[in-house]
Amino acid sequence: MQKIVNVLGISLRYQSDDGEIPAIADLSMDVAEGEFLSIVGPSGCGKSTLLSVLAGLLQPDAGQVLLRGDPITGPHPAVGLMPQRDALLPWRTVRSNVLLGQDVSHSRSREAEAYADALLSAYGLSGFAQKYPSELSGGMRQRAALIRTLATQPALLLLDEPFSSLDYQTRITVAADIHRIIKQQQKTAVMVTHDLSEALSVSDRILVLSRRPASVKRIFVSDFGPDVPPLARREHPAFAAAFEQLWRELDVHV
Repeated sequence: MQKIVNVLGISLRYQSDDGEIPAIADLSMDVAEGEFLSIVGPSGCGKSTLLSVLAGLLQPDAGQVLLRGDPITGPHPAVGLMPQRDALLPWRTVRSNVLLGQDVSHSRSREAEAYADALLSAYGLSGFAQKYPSELSGGMRQRAALIRTLATQPALLLLDEPFSSLDYQTRITVAADIHRIIKQQQKTAVMVTHDLSEALSVSDRILVLSRRPASVKRIFVSDFGPDVPPLARREHPAFAAAFEQLWRELDVHV
């Protein structure tokens, strides 16, 4: 399968009151076209830092990140980032929020509007296009945030704890919903999460990071099959054993 992202031996340090702190050390990885990859690891190991490097928001001290062979040296139009909070602007309607990227880049066109409207219709929000974020449920807000990211037609989607603000029941449902949308749109996605069940339910592969400074400790490949949806995976007989294996790999008891 063709690789869309290549991370080649990146290292990164940052400054703190205690001096220079190594965050990432000689980390290499790749992401295949159309893959849903999750990144997990001990708390504070550098998961979000790695995602910021993939997004071009941070530059590594050594190594490089390639997107389809081209170095990422800053924020890239082909990379879409969905943050922890939906960050919908309360004074803009849902449709206007979805088109925010085009307005900021001065690229709004009839084609862009038609694509955004098609996404809203396909994923159950067309009836709420003229509503404001305060009128939506938490799950609908997250779906609107994803559609806003998709509306810019990125090649790579980065998701930073995208369901952490939701209650447990909504989180499970919305994770399954957003996984379905990403797969239907044939997008490549990289997600950072602390929730191992979430990672197992949506991922094709799971990248386990070591303690800081982060390096790749292990890569888990899904054994559930590409066509098994997230909710069905959670009910799979092998799910509990996979969770236990992933939990032990984190080494959080040390």
